[in-house]
Amino acid sequence: MISIEQDTTKVNPKEIAEAQLGPIDWFEELKGYCTCPGEDTHSGKTGDTDCIVYLDGAANISCFHQSCFEERMTAGKALRQALAAGNVDSDAGIKVDSKEQKARQQQEMRKHLLELRANRSLPLILKNHKWIYADIQKDSPTALPESEVENSWKHVLALFKPEDVVWIGNTFDSGKVEHQRNFRSAQEWLTEPTIPGQFTCPATFKNSIHSRSNENVLARRFLVIESDILTKDQVGAIFKWLKDEVGLNLRAVVDTAGKSLHGWFDYPKKAILEELEIILPQLGCDPGLFRASQPCRIPGVMRNGKYQSLVYLQTEGKGRSPKQPSSVFPLPDLYYDGSGTTYWRANDSGGWQKINERSLELELMAQGYGTKPQGTDPLTPVQRTKRDIQIKQDVVYAGPLAGCSQGFREVAGQRILVTQSPKIIEPKAGEWKTLRQLFENLFKNDTVDQTPYLYGWFKSAYQSLRTGKHTPGQCLAVAGPPNAGKSLIQNIATAIFGGRAAKPYQFMTGKTAFNAELFGAEHLMIEDESASTDIRTRTTLGAFIKMITVNRTQSCHGKNKQALTLTPWWRLTISVNEEPEHLMVLPPMDDSVKDKIILLKAFRQPMPMPTETSEEKAAFWAQLESELPAFLAFLEEYQIPNELRDERFGVKTFHNPELLTALSELQPEIRLLNIIDSALVSIRADHERKRQAEHVYRRG
Repeated sequence: MISIEQDTTKVNPKEIAEAQLGPIDWFEELKGYCTCPGEDTHSGKTGDTDCIVYLDGAANISCFHQSCFEERMTAGKALRQALAAGNVDSDAGIKVDSKEQKARQQQEMRKHLLELRANRSLPLILKNHKWIYADIQKDSPTALPESEVENSWKHVLALFKPEDVVWIGNTFDSGKVEHQRNFRSAQEWLTEPTIPGQFTCPATFKNSIHSRSNENVLARRFLVIESDILTKDQVGAIFKWLKDEVGLNLRAVVDTAGKSLHGWFDYPKKAILEELEIILPQLGCDPGLFRASQPCRIPGVMRNGKYQSLVYLQTEGKGRSPKQPSSVFPLPDLYYDGSGTTYWRANDSGGWQKINERSLELELMAQGYGTKPQGTDPLTPVQRTKRDIQIKQDVVYAGPLAGCSQGFREVAGQRILVTQSPKIIEPKAGEWKTLRQLFENLFKNDTVDQTPYLYGWFKSAYQSLRTGKHTPGQCLAVAGPPNAGKSLIQNIATAIFGGRAAKPYQFMTGKTAFNAELFGAEHLMIEDESASTDIRTRTTLGAFIKMITVNRTQSCHGKNKQALTLTPWWRLTISVNEEPEHLMVLPPMDDSVKDKIILLKAFRQPMPMPTETSEEKAAFWAQLESELPAFLAFLEEYQIPNELRDERFGVKTFHNPELLTALSELQPEIRLLNIIDSALVSIRADHERKRQAEHVYRRG
């Protein structure tokens, strides 16, 4: 049993908190802004109001940043110990028998694990339960016309029972006899044309009182949840998780006309409330509203020239049976690859790594999952969560996927894990003189300007990749003299399309059936140094060009693995020299392929910068890279000329006339006709020679 002797030297808790944490800006009686104990771990700028210490209830430190969790947990525990020590005579102390001490330690451990799980769950809740302000308004079961905002306080009063005594007023309208007028039944308030303040309380009070105190609370009707740390859109995700997963009945959402929203939930049962008191502060929510008499803002009242307003209203209870919050945390970002021994977890560098079952168990323990069974469950939390991961977060593919940002997703009815995102360059207004000169030198002369087709192709492709809206795109083929800059254009395309390139030629010509390595690159490149001019190879290449440029789904086949269907974002480029034997690498330009290839002729011109030495080449490429954001900003504003627009590809197909003529002459049927014509000419010449010889003979 606990035995505490008479307390004679209680210390002000604020003084203890400041001794532990340094100066604190107390903006409420037991709540203030402090320096975060883990500020050194913050990756971004730390604001003056990012970290808050709460002394009401179980003392707690909450911070907007998540990287400081361990430091805050340690500092919070030390603060609670200091407060406990300061609350009794230093000579008396607390005497606890071993059994009670063990029970306390177990309780403290359960609390710590729950805090840890809640903290780790916040990013997943924000991602998986997104509920932005506009959607909260749209999803309101009751229509809330803006014209009725002045009377919206009546909707909140109507949530109470008619006989419930409700307090309404301003912060200090409590404690004096004249404040009894601030305590009236909900039914009485509804007869008034206006209300006397910006605040109410989600609890009901005893009759004939004038003090809004915990002792005077009669019943807890609602639990109001808010956050001074999360944005309105972010706290919306917390509301949605509580509503959809925990099963709490959300009755109202109030816009405070400041930076926060208040979510009114039907008051939960004790077991659920006890967990919420631990969990919600770790999710960035204010623990002050767990206090029975804590005021909260009421809609329909002006604040700083703007109405506090009602955003969401549910007039009836749904009769659901809420679940324990700890049982419905989102599963951690850990994935099972289906092989039976391998899992995936994120690493510190922003990538993913394979781990075995033992490492998975250690990871789950580090994230707050216990190793002892809870209640009647035969499995420990670690075992239960591992099983859930195997069932709910198994993946048939783990690796980079062209055009997709990293994360767990469903593609073509299959669960996959994308382990790496493309590096998309953000547009930024500026100069791109070197790039412009390069493009114009390569694709423009006195007789033809091919740059609109190049810009149109880049614009359509970049827009599709950046927005995530897949659109088909032609293959860009560039032919020209050696060392003109054809490969340089392909390198620029790689940079624009996420920085990843792959060589598909062997697969696209039937030399191999395996193509899994192509699915991690947005840019597929073919260069002519190893390409074949065999007609069968060229025909096969043409068939794959049709498939890659148009089809959304592709078959991914890795060696010793079963093929599966994925949806990569690809753009294909080909560079060849303009000599006939190199042009023959390109597929036959029949009607089924012709519209899926843009064929540009590259002209050899001096480069915009010196490129003789390796140092000069590196400086040239660095300059081109530095101008890419400006070029992309240009593309965003660039309007493809009306006569060049294409509904399917964005820009019309173009074939340089010189190259098209040369290709036509190299077509097998044209070459056969030429051979036949040559043979006929030779036969006619032989016939003519024989005729003339006979004529001479007869005359002789």
